[in-house]
Amino acid sequence: MQLHPKTLRFLSQLKKNNNREWFEQHRAEYETVKASFEDFIGALIAALSQKDLRLVGLEPKHCIFRIYRDVRFSNDKTPYKKHLSGVIGPGGRKSPMPSLYVHIEPNNETWIGGGMWRPESPLLKRVRQEIDYNWDDYQKIISTKPFKAMFGEPYDDKTTLLPKGYEKDNPAAAILRYKSFVYGRTFADADVLKPQFFKDVLKSHQVLQPYFNFLYRAAEE
Repeated sequence: MQLHPKTLRFLSQLKKNNNREWFEQHRAEYETVKASFEDFIGALIAALSQKDLRLVGLEPKHCIFRIYRDVRFSNDKTPYKKHLSGVIGPGGRKSPMPSLYVHIEPNNETWIGGGMWRPESPLLKRVRQEIDYNWDDYQKIISTKPFKAMFGEPYDDKTTLLPKGYEKDNPAAAILRYKSFVYGRTFADADVLKPQFFKDVLKSHQVLQPYFNFLYRAAEE
């Protein structure tokens, strides 16, 4: 399974010609690229659901984000996104649960990762509590050689101050400041269109799975 060979080229051209007239003139090419991405996400769902029953029955249409931008409250009025993206987790793209994020973008900006993106306050509190109570378990997961080599530091989305109820000398203080709990890795354009890329995404999920399991402990308690 691999993405259509024109995927990155189309997205590169869209970035340079981000207007409705150009898009409509190239809609057939977009539909081809879109269908390929849907097949890619579908194949990922099929593979991942063999080990995670939470994903059984999930459909690509519930995972993939629209390419159309919401420009109502933005100074940037360009109508289209410059990437293709989808979230694979229980319930699809709107899921608050641990999920895999697939972001395809040219200029070496493809990003594969996952976790929880800005969970709402009750869930955020439970995740922080889980980290606080089980800091040793958390450290063991993110400190394995495969995890550190593949992902390194978490996505930088944290508060300036430590949340109320936690002290500065808490060993988990640095992580408890985070609003999102996400790790990811980027891919070069040359690697994205190779057949191996699908296996690389599956490998990324495999390494993230213990981290997802930890987050599930908080989410499903």
